[in-house]
Amino acid sequence: METSLTPAQARTKFRREIQAYFRTLVNDVRSADGSLPEVGKQIGVTRQMLEQYAAGSLPKADVLLTAMLKWDWIVRIDNPGATPAWCEFSMSDVDKESKKLKRQPLQLSLLDALTELDGQLDAVKKSVARVESEVDRSLGKSA
Repeated sequence: METSLTPAQARTKFRREIQAYFRTLVNDVRSADGSLPEVGKQIGVTRQMLEQYAAGSLPKADVLLTAMLKWDWIVRIDNPGATPAWCEFSMSDVDKESKKLKRQPLQLSLLDALTELDGQLDAVKKSVARVESEVDRSLGKSA
């Protein structure tokens, strides 16, 4: 995908967004008299690391991935007047898509079963009793 952002601009905007998420997290925990060490344990970091991320340090990929999964973060990078005008990074869509996948039935529907049997049956249009005997014969049963 082409973008009008240079790699340096994209990296700077991404860092700012991640910093804002961690800053908000740290401020919310402090204002609610929560425990930063406990919050840090949720993603495998210390209190000091949370504070460093809030100050602008970029976390390692595994920490960022865990935070995005745990707290359902969606990082949006706006680039007004350009193509594309914005990009979003999230892990929440991955899980939503897996839930949307259609489950395959364990048992064939009657129409599918008849369609499969259609090629194996010799009877085309006969009486009900005659069709039953043809089906039994086709399936290897004696009538």
